[in-house]
Amino acid sequence: MHKGNLRRIVLIIILVGLATATLAIHTIDLGIGGVKLERGGTGPLGLRLGLDLQGGVQLVYQADEPGTTEKQMEGVRGIIENRVNAFGVTEPSIQLMGENRLLIQLPGVEDVEEAKNLIGQTAVLEFRERDCLNPQCTEFNDRDVGLTGDNLARATWERHQTTGQPIVRLNFDADGRKTFGEVTTRIAGTGDRFAIFLDEEELVAPVARQAILGGDAFIEGPDFTTARVQTLAIQLESGRLPVPISVLTEQDVDATLGADALRRSVLAGYVGLILVVLFMVAYYRIPGGLACLALLCYIVMVLAILKLVPVTLTLAGIAGVILSVGMAVDANILIFERMKEEFRAGRSM
Repeated sequence: MHKGNLRRIVLIIILVGLATATLAIHTIDLGIGGVKLERGGTGPLGLRLGLDLQGGVQLVYQADEPGTTEKQMEGVRGIIENRVNAFGVTEPSIQLMGENRLLIQLPGVEDVEEAKNLIGQTAVLEFRERDCLNPQCTEFNDRDVGLTGDNLARATWERHQTTGQPIVRLNFDADGRKTFGEVTTRIAGTGDRFAIFLDEEELVAPVARQAILGGDAFIEGPDFTTARVQTLAIQLESGRLPVPISVLTEQDVDATLGADALRRSVLAGYVGLILVVLFMVAYYRIPGGLACLALLCYIVMVLAILKLVPVTLTLAGIAGVILSVGMAVDANILIFERMKEEFRAGRSM
């Protein structure tokens, strides 16, 4: 066997092995350096399913102000779309209904309240200097320092490099850096604190070990979860909605096709694969068996790619995967038929 062929075979074995391992593990949660890879859905093999197969949340919002224009509602739709996309909801549907309503469908979302907090609320962030009146800081006076969320240049969520806990990282603009530096200079090394409020609710009141003059800070809290800091960062980053909106109707959407349709789709895939294998082996014998082995490798790698990208599978998507099973052997059939022509002409293997 040529070395080139051997290298190719080894490469194929490695790729198929990695793809098989990807599908065997339902939920993938890896941290590689500073990159966090989280993959896995509610479907078979950890694949993500669309609204038609797994259901989700449906919300209808209405503008609170009379005389709202279509252009304003388009602005609201754009901001909500940015928030939903940043939150990682797969295959969301956000549509205008009439002049002042929005229909929002979020597949796979189970927490209606979290969805409403993400979509409809505008986070009002305020920073206050806290003068502690006792060592435990159970008694204190808060003073407004003129620093709000309007001074934010950027808000992102990440994990703390040391503790691994989810945090919200803040970058202030020029005015915010100046004010933030002055406040942290005053309280650095003292028992006084820097209280952070969101919508008048205290998030955290940390001390400052040293003055922070670069305008780069982060928020952490004992009850912060990944979903919480992600929502918070998206709200702060997206800004205020141009028009206040309120929920008109809300409901959990059952899967329109449901588990039965998914089961039938998977069964159709198995039947289609078996029929292709039977035909190839019966008609082409050993070459057909090798083609079927290649077909199995193809299916495993395609499903692994769909999981890693990740791609949301709807019923139409599953039908496409099943159709590709037959198309994937098309080149093999052409090759085998051409070989048969050469054999009939007297050529050797």
